[in-house]
Amino acid sequence: MKAWQQLLQNPSFQLENTRAVLTHLSHNHLKDLTQIGCDPRIWVYNSRFNCDSEQKIKEYIDRALYYREQFVRIPLAIYDKKLQKYGGSTSFYGMNEEYNKIGIGYTWYGVDLQRTGLNRAVKSLMLEYSFNVLKCRRVEFHINSKNQASRASVEYYGARLEGIIRNDCFRYNGENVDTALYSILPEDYENIKEKIIVY
Repeated sequence: MKAWQQLLQNPSFQLENTRAVLTHLSHNHLKDLTQIGCDPRIWVYNSRFNCDSEQKIKEYIDRALYYREQFVRIPLAIYDKKLQKYGGSTSFYGMNEEYNKIGIGYTWYGVDLQRTGLNRAVKSLMLEYSFNVLKCRRVEFHINSKNQASRASVEYYGARLEGIIRNDCFRYNGENVDTALYSILPEDYENIKEKIIVY
């Protein structure tokens, strides 16, 4: 087992700052995520899921846990310390220790937690961990090209658009999805980290 896998699959893995706590997603989060996750507005740009019931949230968690076991992605539950409730989920994915690169994505929040500063706190934690602990040379974001809000968000965090991948995947309803590929390199992070860091 390589070092990244030991770190990221460790059951006690946790990232925390003054606003957010990230821990491994589990079935223990089903009730909390069902309470906030069944709003269709959350899933408009999601490729695979349209979670409108507790059963659909369970299926989402089941698949995420399978991918963690396979070290395909590391799904995390997001806890909002300010509001004292779970706010959504995010993931590390595309872990490539050989080339020191990783992806951040599969992120969603309850509608009432969007644009509250929680996402900034989460991205602060994940970028800091990627560059300062994992020593990444590159962090990637793959975003539905139609999702202008998410694209604007990662651009605010210093990510650069590298291109549009046409017909990169498709949604649960068969609709083709073009993906906007963004990246942040260590020098980009150094230039913007004071702007986004949450202690």
